[in-house]
Amino acid sequence: MNKARPRHVSRGMGRWIGLSVLLLALGAGAKGEQVLRFEQLALAMGGHEVGVTIAKDVRTPDGYRFERQSELKIQRGATVVEMSTKSVAETDAAFRPRSFRFEKVDASGTFVLEGSVAGDVMSIRSGGQSTIKVPLEKDMTFASAMEVIIRQNLKDGQKLSRPVVIEEMGAKSRMTADIQKTAGGYRIRGNLHGLDIVEDVDETGRTVKSVTPALGAVAYPVGVPPPDEVKAAGTVDMLARSTWPAPVLPRSVKTVRYRVTTPDAAQFDIPEDRRQRVVGRTANTIDVEVRAVDATRGALTDKAPYLGPTPYEAIDDPSLRWVARDVTHKLTSPADKVKALVRFVYDHVDEKSLDRGYAPALSTLKSKAGDCTEHAVLLSALLRSLGIPTRLVDGVVVDGGRAGYHEWVEVYIEGRGFVPADPTFGEFPASPLRLKLAEGTSSPEGLLHLGIAAGRILRPGVKIEVQSGT
Repeated sequence: MNKARPRHVSRGMGRWIGLSVLLLALGAGAKGEQVLRFEQLALAMGGHEVGVTIAKDVRTPDGYRFERQSELKIQRGATVVEMSTKSVAETDAAFRPRSFRFEKVDASGTFVLEGSVAGDVMSIRSGGQSTIKVPLEKDMTFASAMEVIIRQNLKDGQKLSRPVVIEEMGAKSRMTADIQKTAGGYRIRGNLHGLDIVEDVDETGRTVKSVTPALGAVAYPVGVPPPDEVKAAGTVDMLARSTWPAPVLPRSVKTVRYRVTTPDAAQFDIPEDRRQRVVGRTANTIDVEVRAVDATRGALTDKAPYLGPTPYEAIDDPSLRWVARDVTHKLTSPADKVKALVRFVYDHVDEKSLDRGYAPALSTLKSKAGDCTEHAVLLSALLRSLGIPTRLVDGVVVDGGRAGYHEWVEVYIEGRGFVPADPTFGEFPASPLRLKLAEGTSSPEGLLHLGIAAGRILRPGVKIEVQSGT
């Protein structure tokens, strides 16, 4: 095992903004179909191009079909990460969802997410994973369909808002748009799950430039000169972007104080609990103190969100359940079971690889490869299969003279509350050398929340400092 290799990684948008460049045929489509839009857009993050996305919107005889293909290529230190995705979503003529299929291919293999609608419920499946039932709200549509709805309503002063399903994750959210006329077309000020998106389009609705400020992301047509926000050459190193110098502190440290510097400090949410609290805030800084105590105390009133299967955690799979029981069969205390499984995952994932985006627990169990996300998702799935509630945590870990973006697990133990467990480092309870920036799960909505948190910390101008440790 090579435990010296990097153990934390910034996934940024790789978890939920997938991109693949397999060309879609431009034309009239099948009999009775009409292509409404075909666009190839370059995607840049941190001032450098990282991929290409292709959008094709088709009017079918009884509804619509929305096709997206894309390719993402980023640098993580010496490792190049390549990820391809493809999605197809179908609706009726009123944009009501019928079905979708999302496919992601990276070094961990192929991950497929499928959804189909019966009545007012969407059933979401992933491989052999148990089906997840998602109630559909009135007027709900797909995020890709909302793009067409907006383009069909380009009018100065027009305001639109609808609940949407984001195909890449099966997550529910809300998408809004405020449209203003400009000299060359229209400016669309949109918002998706709290993220502001400013898009300039021409008179026909074709994209001129799209900017997501909180993520430092820019999209623009392939073949045109890059906008001012994008540098002409070079690549963005996500590992360097998410790593900062830090003092070398022992794991026995009891209290650590951090400072987050970010241009949007006023809107930057940081979770607070018994373990960590915000102790100072300015226009562009947030000071946080983290202590060596459990995150919460007392009973968990609703355990269901922390126990069920997710597209990434197939907790009913026989191989996962067998491993969990085999490792813990002589143990009776939940805390002892957690400790044993933390050690198992630490030892089992012996290829500390940065070459994948976000792999399911079963893939990691078989491949024995991955970074902090694979460690965390595998541990969470093993614990849930034993009926022990978990949630995933994204934030920063201090290790070896640096602070880097990281993911670990918080485990609920009766009589104690949520307790941090870090299988990447083999720690339970994990020390306060970790600053929590977001809580979630590997459910669709949970991953969306964690992905946005990752993207925000990767934007230019963000810095994490360790001010003290005692």
